[in-house]
Amino acid sequence: MDKGTKNIVMGAGIGVGAYILYRMMRTDTPSTSQRIPLEEVTGTIFNSPEQEVLDPIDYAKNQFGVGDIEAEKIISKANYIMNHPESDWYKHTQKRASEEMREFPQQAIHEAWWVINKPTRRLEYIENTWSLNQEQAKEVLEYIDNNILPSAKWVADTEERAKERGRSVENQLSHEAVWQLYTKEGAKYEGTL
Repeated sequence: MDKGTKNIVMGAGIGVGAYILYRMMRTDTPSTSQRIPLEEVTGTIFNSPEQEVLDPIDYAKNQFGVGDIEAEKIISKANYIMNHPESDWYKHTQKRASEEMREFPQQAIHEAWWVINKPTRRLEYIENTWSLNQEQAKEVLEYIDNNILPSAKWVADTEERAKERGRSVENQLSHEAVWQLYTKEGAKYEGTL
């Protein structure tokens, strides 16, 4: 979603700002997961004091198009990031917040989504790169997990090839598995790509 559309969507939510604030401040309803504490949420939707305060659940739902359960998972992971200031992940999140011009809690939510959404990104990469269906892509991932990752030498060789080819290690692992399953002589599905 581009910034203009995002601002329009987020701006439309201003009318319900009082309700969101009420929901954040309620203490009579037990939460199913930790929420980012209000005092840690210093940002506002438009970085303007007269705008509403960010509700983490709504922010996750609006940013990523997820439902309540997925939003709760994202916020739980974001809380984990924010509650481990000694970790590299925390430091990386601070750096990315500055680069993306977001408040730290907002960036923690984005970092959490990135991690939670990783399996979907891996499947999409395999499906789109080789025009495989989802079942075939899952088989490629299983090959990576069961055959490549257990071999330290194979992983080291894959890391080297990834550097040589300008790919992420994750993507190179997919290339290795597809080569083993579809391309090399005698492969299980040789000649079907």
